[in-house]
Amino acid sequence: LKGLTLNFDLVVTDDAIAEIVIDKNTGSILRGRGNGYMGIEINTNGKFEMNGTYIISEGIYEFRNIVNKDFIVQPNGQVIWNGNPFDAFLNIKAIYKTKANPSILLDNIDQRSNRKIDVNLIANITGQLLNSDIDFDVELVNQNSSINSELEFKLSSEDAKMTQFFSLLIANSFIPL
Repeated sequence: LKGLTLNFDLVVTDDAIAEIVIDKNTGSILRGRGNGYMGIEINTNGKFEMNGTYIISEGIYEFRNIVNKDFIVQPNGQVIWNGNPFDAFLNIKAIYKTKANPSILLDNIDQRSNRKIDVNLIANITGQLLNSDIDFDVELVNQNSSINSELEFKLSSEDAKMTQFFSLLIANSFIPL
């Protein structure tokens, strides 16, 4: 005997639940449903290869760090395999929705206003599975372009963006810069 080789051609449907560990130290994971076509080759000599694309239709990004929050994974995110299953490429967007009063941060909003508006906290997960990058962003929902431009300007530095992102995530509020 020279060994055994198994080749699988899989059609993955929304019936299956997929789970990917994003950070084993914190326990952050992606869990969801999707579909795609994948080829898997395994043999008794140690070969294990996956090829194909998995398109996410729905899911949760369980962010576990300073605070534990669940982000909603947006449809059409992708996990792409081209050989080594641990070298999968991720391109996923997840959103946590909250409400906050931006008047403490933005000049174009009445400082006396206590009105909270919809804010999306965005996590863009890209790159290799075991070495993925997470880019965080803050987005005001349904606001005029001048308010959005001012927010973009105030959050132009990575430090300012991260400060506001985590303040919103932890306390549902903006803080002065």
